[in-house]
Amino acid sequence: MVDEADSIVGFTERGWKVLLSFVVLLLIGAGLQDIFIVLFSVVLGIIAFNQFLIVRSEIENLIENVEMFPMSVESTLVAGSEFRESIIVKTASRLDLGFVCGIEYSRFEVESNIGGDMSMELVFKPPLSGEYSSDSIWISAVDRLGLVKGKRKYVFHLHFRVYPRVFPVAIEALELLSEMGAAGMGAYASQVRGRGLDYAGSREYVPGDPLNYFDWKAMARLRKPIVKEFFNEGGEMPYILYEPNAPDPVSLDELSATFLQVVTSLADTHTSMSLGIFDGNEVMFYDVDMPSNIALETALKYALNGFENEFVEHYSVLEPEKSRYLLRILKGTKIGKLRRDDIRFLHHLNEKNSLILVSSLSGKLDQILRLTQGIETSVVILQPTKPWIWSKNLESCLKIWSCQKKIHRLMFKIGVNIITILNDLKFPYILSKNNQKITVLTS
Repeated sequence: MVDEADSIVGFTERGWKVLLSFVVLLLIGAGLQDIFIVLFSVVLGIIAFNQFLIVRSEIENLIENVEMFPMSVESTLVAGSEFRESIIVKTASRLDLGFVCGIEYSRFEVESNIGGDMSMELVFKPPLSGEYSSDSIWISAVDRLGLVKGKRKYVFHLHFRVYPRVFPVAIEALELLSEMGAAGMGAYASQVRGRGLDYAGSREYVPGDPLNYFDWKAMARLRKPIVKEFFNEGGEMPYILYEPNAPDPVSLDELSATFLQVVTSLADTHTSMSLGIFDGNEVMFYDVDMPSNIALETALKYALNGFENEFVEHYSVLEPEKSRYLLRILKGTKIGKLRRDDIRFLHHLNEKNSLILVSSLSGKLDQILRLTQGIETSVVILQPTKPWIWSKNLESCLKIWSCQKKIHRLMFKIGVNIITILNDLKFPYILSKNNQKITVLTS
């Protein structure tokens, strides 16, 4: 085997079998004095050695025989999103080449390979935020018979700046706060559709809609069932409960982004809401009947917990004039235990309210039951995480997955819905219905 600083050449598993066959046949032929067996073993040895020389020569001349365009890739993206970049490779190599990136969560996908031109895509999908960089990639080569393999480093610069999932949602929240200004909730009417008195519009009938909501004039004109919709009354405010506990950093990032997205979406409709931050043991914060702008500022502060300095630096570049406003929000009330050490604030709930719990469901089962039992209102749990995927080993993965399934089955039995597919949760309106049922509408 040839092993240099930047190149490696050696036999494949098939190649070692051929070499072993060569030695065994040579010994058998010599022992039996059979010239044909000896000649056959020598031919095997010559073939293997010749393929080794071919691959070693190709690996040594790889730098001169391969050209990649572009020679470097730099970009910024959000954790969980996918980056793709087309790469053109011109090669004079006689062997089939493979390409391996020098950073985690990246790969090359070959699209076409015609003659000496190869077209492929660099794919990068990081689950975690951070800096990802590399100054080289590995180019591998295998001979036509699959006996010898080799690889060599090739200069190719990669640099990615990956931001947490919560960052774009935080920017959206700050833009909404800027539009709302100092007017707050009082200057706007709620735009959430529900059981109110102010007419909002009409739509097609959906099974389960009340019969007294039929729009008879529209039905006569359109000749199909049409129902009226009304804006929610002030008392029908949602209670958002956020449990910032997660077994891994990826799940925590997904959790905080979902929490802030829900509050931002409701604030965009100028809906008053109640917020609670519950870490599994004690209530870190809660307040009821909060104006939408105050609720959004509070949610922004808790969602960015741990990323404040990084986000301030990032946002100061994008919006230097608004960075002082961001600092004022983040330096407001300190995060910590503020009100009570129990969840008695949930007793304010009534049949007109809906409790929205944003959680990874990774806490103890009795803690989760405390939040969902004994409440006379509809409950929905938003769970954007899949913590078992990021387990360190198979045993831990199976343990977490089994626990999650047990919680899901128990929540289903007591009438609590769990929503896990949240990719399209842009503007959610979660409305309470009878019999513990939840309707989620997205636009």
